[in-house]
Amino acid sequence: MYSAGDDISAVVVDVGTCTTKSGYAGLDTPTVFPTSVGITYTYGKDGMVGSYQKAIGDGEDLDPDVKKTYYTGHNAISYKRQHMEIQSPLSEGLIKDWDAMEHIWSHAFHEQLNINPAEHPILLSEPAYNTRQIRERVSEIMFEKFHTPAVFISNNAVLTSFASCKATSLVVDSGGGVTTIVPVHDGYAIKNAVVKSNLAGNKLTEEYYRILSEKQIKILPYNLIKKQEIKPGEYSVTPIDMPDLTESFKKYHTLETIRDAKESAFRVSTSFLGEDISTVATVPYELPDGNLLEVGSDRFHIPELIFNPIPLNDLEKPATPYQSLQKMIYESVEKSDSDIRKELIANLVVSGGNTLFQGFSDRLYYELGELSHAFGKVKVVTPNVTERKYSVWIGGSILGSLGSFQQMWMSKSEWEEFGRPLVEKKCP
Repeated sequence: MYSAGDDISAVVVDVGTCTTKSGYAGLDTPTVFPTSVGITYTYGKDGMVGSYQKAIGDGEDLDPDVKKTYYTGHNAISYKRQHMEIQSPLSEGLIKDWDAMEHIWSHAFHEQLNINPAEHPILLSEPAYNTRQIRERVSEIMFEKFHTPAVFISNNAVLTSFASCKATSLVVDSGGGVTTIVPVHDGYAIKNAVVKSNLAGNKLTEEYYRILSEKQIKILPYNLIKKQEIKPGEYSVTPIDMPDLTESFKKYHTLETIRDAKESAFRVSTSFLGEDISTVATVPYELPDGNLLEVGSDRFHIPELIFNPIPLNDLEKPATPYQSLQKMIYESVEKSDSDIRKELIANLVVSGGNTLFQGFSDRLYYELGELSHAFGKVKVVTPNVTERKYSVWIGGSILGSLGSFQQMWMSKSEWEEFGRPLVEKKCP
């Protein structure tokens, strides 16, 4: 059992698909930085920098003469560095590139929080469908490389439930990469009733990118343009032409600009969207180059895919068709024990950045009428914007600061004695 002094605060780290949140337990809000990292490859003794043909996490060893350099944090991955690839260490919410993930954790500890991880217990979040192998390796890295005195790994949905002061709830979490429905009962996730889908925020952003490309609307990110003064008070904006910038760098920053437009202008219709909404009023969005993007019916059509993904299925024809959010919720409730279904749907908690569209909660309630008839009255718990964006981290902040939680930590001495099996025992 781990016992820290009163002056030692636990550190909570939540690595999401788009952003990583970190901070001291007991605080209200975390520090935030992008989860994506920049990577350059240096070849041979002459130090030539170039791109590498394999994607991140492909599992193949690099040539021993090739050195990878990682760049982490908003400023580092925004800098126009030649041959720098921008990639995420996560795939569908699970860790695929361990070197990149270590740099993410290191950046959180040393740059964001300016702490020595060997002096603080670390509380980490994980998706409900995480694997035992990943959990054990995360613990090993924390103890063996960062030398943390204690570690605890907690389920995202459980932390979200705690953030809403509920021990039992149905957590509907839709973030950047994955949408998950997780029943939580008495503080434990019911893993055999978890339902997940890749139809989340990034998919909507990519769909809007496709539509804009079809309309031949070119989006120039702020760091790929330059302003020149023509005469006092008047400027011309031209694209920056750097042939050694990678496509992944350009696309990442283009999608970030589109994501901001999506979050600013899009909203969810309060009922099923009809075909003819071409007369809907447009909303202007100022692009980094000063041009105005008039966002019309797309601002309703694209969020509509969350509740009606048929157009996306027809377009992409995925091996496993995307399900509507309401169908996923219904499936998760049906997989849960019949004794707790009524309590689950009476405590339906929404979280994640993809739930922040105006009208989202009202539409969700409207779509769950069938669920209400089958299992009882549905009550949608909608925290405020900050709590929805950072609900997992906030739940960790609450949990890590509780006096009764201190006996739950995996201590380094226990790790040295029991090794990997300790993880399943202490972090069920």
